Amino acid sequence: MTFTKLRGKLNINVFKLYYLLPFLLVTGPFLADLLVTISSIFFIIYFTLYKEKILKISWIFYFILFYFILILTSIFSISSSISFKSSIPYLRFLIMVLSIYYLIDKKVLKLSTFYFCIISLIIILSADGLFQFITGKNILGFKSPLVYRITGLFNEKAVLGNFIFKLIPFIFFLHLVTKDFMFKKYLFFICLIFSVVAITISGDRSAFFLLIFFIILTCLIFFSKKNLLITFIVLSLIFLLILKNEILKNRIIFMTYVGFFNTLEMFSHEKIDKKINIEKKNNTKIHFYISDDHHNHMLTAINIFKEYPLLGSGPNTYRIICRDERFFIKENSCTTHPHNYYLQLLSETGLLGFIFLLILFLKTSYYLFIKCPFLQTKKIDYFIYVNIFLLLLPVLPNGNFFNNWLSIINFLPFGFYLYYFKNKAQFKSK
Repeated sequence: MTFTKLRGKLNINVFKLYYLLPFLLVTGPFLADLLVTISSIFFIIYFTLYKEKILKISWIFYFILFYFILILTSIFSISSSISFKSSIPYLRFLIMVLSIYYLIDKKVLKLSTFYFCIISLIIILSADGLFQFITGKNILGFKSPLVYRITGLFNEKAVLGNFIFKLIPFIFFLHLVTKDFMFKKYLFFICLIFSVVAITISGDRSAFFLLIFFIILTCLIFFSKKNLLITFIVLSLIFLLILKNEILKNRIIFMTYVGFFNTLEMFSHEKIDKKINIEKKNNTKIHFYISDDHHNHMLTAINIFKEYPLLGSGPNTYRIICRDERFFIKENSCTTHPHNYYLQLLSETGLLGFIFLLILFLKTSYYLFIKCPFLQTKKIDYFIYVNIFLLLLPVLPNGNFFNNWLSIINFLPFGFYLYYFKNKAQFKSK
């Protein structure tokens, strides 16, 4: 082997660090984002040196067009310096997706290895969260800062349920595209049981209701008497667990219900900590979208959109402009983001950014519910579309669209999906 070939092999093997990416996300945004940024730079250099061709697919051009809209809205932003910090680096998520695709295609990354890494991480996180739920502390001695949330290895960040749920459709995909190995089915089954329990006890209501929707949707797509029975048993056990625990019952059932009608002041930390079964008032008329807080976020976002209908106030500027007296409603209406992707893009990027996200959701819904069932699409395709559909579901709260940590999780599976769609012939009919 010549020195040049050896050097090229060593350079490309650096990208095996992508196996660590899911684990680095648990430590916080810094290390994961650092890996994505550095590997993106290395990938561009490698891509240029070896003159690889850019894939000609509509998704890439769709992303690039959306990226230019972000740049355009940043130019006319109320604070260009803040907006450009979010819009310019956003291109690295496309590079991350292309990097993963090419690394799998070049056999640097293996689907089976990544599958094992993800499934091991989910089991570890779930087991640790369950330990914290039972004992009050996780295996490292971390105690959740919120009495009605389980944080586990994420320490003070209440993202355990959301993180695990985002990986579940991806795990189904990887399970179907990887070759069988010893105990694969048992490992997959254990992972699913642990993840369902972890999401339920985490107290993350969005992740919980998305999980329920995912289970029901999967049952309907692959309907059979056996799957119907399994779904019924799983859902029954989930709700039995909730009803047997006062904190979970208050958090998931009562806080969700009461939030549409009243403020949630009755659910004080003291009452929840003492496991008091909160008395619910009779409610007759819905006043809020999800809760008082979420409702005021929505109203503020809509007011900002009315002032800046075409290009919005600029990416990631909701946190600044929400305090303007023209949009300020009350203290809980102003935060870092409006907690909904569509409302955030509507207020920060105007109709141009909002329409792009809406088109993507509608197109995914069309393929999932109308086109795919009649084409007898493979199970693999279904889980890809289900993943995108649940990711973009507009009715539930979301995190910050421009958050680096969240963006890495959201974009992580798409390099694998891209590889699958470009190499469908090599996969068995599943």
